[in-house]
Amino acid sequence: MADLGTGSRVGREMLLRMARGALRKMGVPSAQVSIALVSDRKMRALNRRWRGVSRTTDVLAFPLGETEGDGGKAMLGEVVISVERARRQARAHGEPLRREVARLMIHGLLHLAGEDDSTAAKSRRMWARQEAFLKEVAPRRWTT
Repeated sequence: MADLGTGSRVGREMLLRMARGALRKMGVPSAQVSIALVSDRKMRALNRRWRGVSRTTDVLAFPLGETEGDGGKAMLGEVVISVERARRQARAHGEPLRREVARLMIHGLLHLAGEDDSTAAKSRRMWARQEAFLKEVAPRRWTT
């Protein structure tokens, strides 16, 4: 379990199970990914270093491409989630923190799988896919 503060906990195994389910639905079932839960401070540093933006963000995705990992599975990349930002967003939407973390993880996975949200139309499409995957792979207790 990862302690997300304020009594909220995220089960590592459940997050990984959701990631595997989402990747299958995205058509990349044999890929490996890394998922990191970090502070706003760490996220700000990553955002500044890799995107040149000196502020925090909720999720970053770092695609790695076709590098072979353990068991011959391609290492798709890394998803980094700011837990502090996720907490603020969950509070603002009146949702459980674990749901927001799951949503951000799926958003990052979509980026790793090649999705782009750089325009309003692409963003709407990506949001719809993200929410559909969330409903399909998250356990009921994570979405209510």
